[in-house]
Amino acid sequence: MVLFREGVGMKRNRARARLIVVTLAGALVASIFLAAPASAEPRYDRWQSPAGAVKCRMYVNGSMGQYTLACLIVASNKLVKWGGSFPDCSVNTYGPCGHDYSVSRASSSQRAQFSGARRVSYGQVFGMGPKYHGYFRVDCQVKSSTGSTCQFGPDDPVWINFRSGRVKICAASAVYSGVVCRRIV
Repeated sequence: MVLFREGVGMKRNRARARLIVVTLAGALVASIFLAAPASAEPRYDRWQSPAGAVKCRMYVNGSMGQYTLACLIVASNKLVKWGGSFPDCSVNTYGPCGHDYSVSRASSSQRAQFSGARRVSYGQVFGMGPKYHGYFRVDCQVKSSTGSTCQFGPDDPVWINFRSGRVKICAASAVYSGVVCRRIV
């Protein structure tokens, strides 16, 4: 097959070459999606831990499209809202830092926002919110040994953990060459 001929019909040959390139690129993208494993990470925008002690949901906060993770600690009726950063910048953490969370008592209307939350299994990994550059806004996992842990995006080493009614936000620290945590509940 001749893609390019000199002289007459050059425009037609360029258009044909462009069509072939677009078709091959489309086939490549389709093959990547078709080759995805059957166990691809599911999306749950409302979920609860296996014992039902923590219920979480994701929502868009404000006109700027800031995503917030809201979690209800059922036993204490505490509502934790977190935007994905470490509480302070004093330890030179990798990733975002600053006071980006709140803790309050949940009202009955706030508790109702968690109704219909899917009960997840121990060990399950799942995403929350829409995908951005191929990744969910938040990734979570629930383990019997460490509790429920969620992290905004794949690149920021900042996460929140719920275990036995306690809540802490952790991050990788450049100063301490390890992990530093702040308990918020």
